[in-house]
Amino acid sequence: MKKIYRNNLFVKKAALILLYVLGSSSTWGQDLTSFNCSAMAYQVTTSGGASSSTLYSYNVATGVRTFISALTMNVNAIGFNTLDNYLWGVVGSSNQVVKIGANGGIEIHNIPNLPAPSLGYNVGDFIGDGYWFVYDRTATRYYVIDTNPARSTYLQLVDPTSSFVLDTAPYGNSFTGQLAGSIINISDLAYSPSSGLLYGMMDPSTTGGNVFKRVTINPITGQVTLSAGGVSGAGIQTEGTAYGSVFVDQDPNFFYVFANQLGRFYKINLATNTASLVSTSPSAANNDGASCPNALLTSSISGSVFHDPDGGNVNNSTGNPNTVPSGLYANLVGTDGNVVAVSPVNSSGFYGFSDIAPGEYYVVLSTTNGTPGTVAPAPSLPTGWVNTGEFNGPPNTGNSVPVDGISPQFTLTVNSTDINFGIQQPPVADAKTFVMANAAFSAAPPAGYPSLPDYQSIPASSGDFTGYPTLGSLSGSDPEDCAGGGTCNTGTGTTFNIETINAGTQLYYDFGSGAEPIDLTGGPVSIPNFDVNKLVIYGQNGMGTSGNLIGFTYSITDKAGITSAAVPYTIQTESPLPVSLISFDVNREGPVVNLQWATSREENSKAFEIERSFNTGNWSKLGVVPSLSHEMGSTSRLDYHFTDTAPLSGTNYYRLKMIDLDGSYAYSPIRVASFEKEEASISAYPNPAMDELTVTGLNGSELIKILDSSGRTLLESLNRDGGNKKTLDIRSLSGGIYLINIQMPDGSSISQKMIKDK
Repeated sequence: MKKIYRNNLFVKKAALILLYVLGSSSTWGQDLTSFNCSAMAYQVTTSGGASSSTLYSYNVATGVRTFISALTMNVNAIGFNTLDNYLWGVVGSSNQVVKIGANGGIEIHNIPNLPAPSLGYNVGDFIGDGYWFVYDRTATRYYVIDTNPARSTYLQLVDPTSSFVLDTAPYGNSFTGQLAGSIINISDLAYSPSSGLLYGMMDPSTTGGNVFKRVTINPITGQVTLSAGGVSGAGIQTEGTAYGSVFVDQDPNFFYVFANQLGRFYKINLATNTASLVSTSPSAANNDGASCPNALLTSSISGSVFHDPDGGNVNNSTGNPNTVPSGLYANLVGTDGNVVAVSPVNSSGFYGFSDIAPGEYYVVLSTTNGTPGTVAPAPSLPTGWVNTGEFNGPPNTGNSVPVDGISPQFTLTVNSTDINFGIQQPPVADAKTFVMANAAFSAAPPAGYPSLPDYQSIPASSGDFTGYPTLGSLSGSDPEDCAGGGTCNTGTGTTFNIETINAGTQLYYDFGSGAEPIDLTGGPVSIPNFDVNKLVIYGQNGMGTSGNLIGFTYSITDKAGITSAAVPYTIQTESPLPVSLISFDVNREGPVVNLQWATSREENSKAFEIERSFNTGNWSKLGVVPSLSHEMGSTSRLDYHFTDTAPLSGTNYYRLKMIDLDGSYAYSPIRVASFEKEEASISAYPNPAMDELTVTGLNGSELIKILDSSGRTLLESLNRDGGNKKTLDIRSLSGGIYLINIQMPDGSSISQKMIKDK
């Protein structure tokens, strides 16, 4: 059962009785909000015989105390639980505990088998992973409570000496060591995650020569150790009442105590057993304190290294656990370029420096642990990691330029926080080599893709691509962006880049939006949301064997905009693609036309069919010339000729159909010979143009391209129907000056400028 109780004394008392009887939980007042792991200490105080406590926060560096809330009961033995970022405390002399929010909200729980103390549980702190150490200084046993709701022992006593199993009677554990069997006269302890030990100080009322001595307790074994002498310095032994609050922070070499009567915060050096006065605050007769052990309590510099896979302004924008690699150091550097201090970066990304003099500084993130007083090391990261940003301010609020692992310079105030860095693991593209049969290639490309003379094609989605899980798709790995940290290949959010293309290879990709597939030659070209079904690979006849592989290089870009190194993608065939044509000429000689061609390489070549057309749309077979290489193949030049003794009146178009022994074939470029002179005036209008551009004066099979100022092809269209004009949709082009290039069937071309209106 769970209910909300308001500030009515009768209702409160009835609720406490009901909770004790039923062993249930309740939330008092408003819903709880968690604390931040900040450079603040927290204290509950009770004065003047009051029956309830007041919750304060303290700036230990300045002594400023800030009221948070008046609690509804007397609370002691508080600890800061880094598992949930709430304070937990024990209610009076009972077996009830409270979970306290930053807004003063309280959630009450009953702890079975926790004995009612004679004085009250006045000592407590969390010893890691939600385990809470509590102790009554008039007793000789201590208890550990589990506050992790994910475990079956939640809100029950556990035994730290036996791997935190459920505790059994007799409950609790006895202290061992120097004070075994005796009470330990302390008012608070604080746990240091760095050493795994609890630290405190014997109160002024201690007898037997142990007054003012430093106390160290191992919460797992119960081992108690006292310092050889009392803590001294800065007037710490003038306190006459108690050291009611003890704190630790991220610095493992110190802990802090609060002197109740004097209202002073002292910093105790563990190596020298000496104290220094940090600040003075209002005194407090009865109090207990806690702080986040990952914070820094005095003048300090701190920040975080964020695992930032999406380049989100040094913010862990994916919501994954913020773990960073080991072996990183934050080097604090002065304006003279020398190291002032060094802090290791812990596994959660936190780092910090304490007791730093005012001045101007910057931080260098490096795998080198710099030496104070020497020149700062160069920024560096573990293998497989790159920087994504630096910014002096809260996460997700900005980014500095350049991105280099060096923070912007800043002025140290009382506490300079959020000197933050972002790092991530970049993607890696998969190098691929395919070996396949010549028959996998076809002279006829998929519908909508152009037929290229002297080239054969294969879709990247073809099942002939074997040897890789992703077949012919581009692919890469990225532990952050790819599903499950595995392979990215095709689909929304995957960006690949065509970097370079081998000689004798052409790539066409369908970017959609109604445009025809685009020639990727001349890269680099970025392909967002890559779809393997839209990529077609062309290999020139004669390519495919060692030294003449069909292929290209490509890379992958992740969500943070980081691009991998380029890797090769190559295709090797059983033998060179049918014929490598090095020349094809058509010449008019009197009333006849002589055709001459030559090859540099032939493999399994059967014959050449000579075809003629008057419009490039309708072709007829004129004759056949057998291959000179026969079945043995040829790697040297072979020359051929054929004569058309009865050419057509007007324009004659010629092409070669190069046929392999297995029946596959490819076409040569088209050549032309005319027997009556006709000058066609080719022009494009309107110019300037906005949505459409029409090219007139065509004869048939002209290839029309629109290029940008760098010569990169943006649009192209083949005049397949042989008409005298062709209209292109140019709405996808930005405003500016472009070049229209019309390639004629005889190999000649015409170019003119075009202005595209916005």
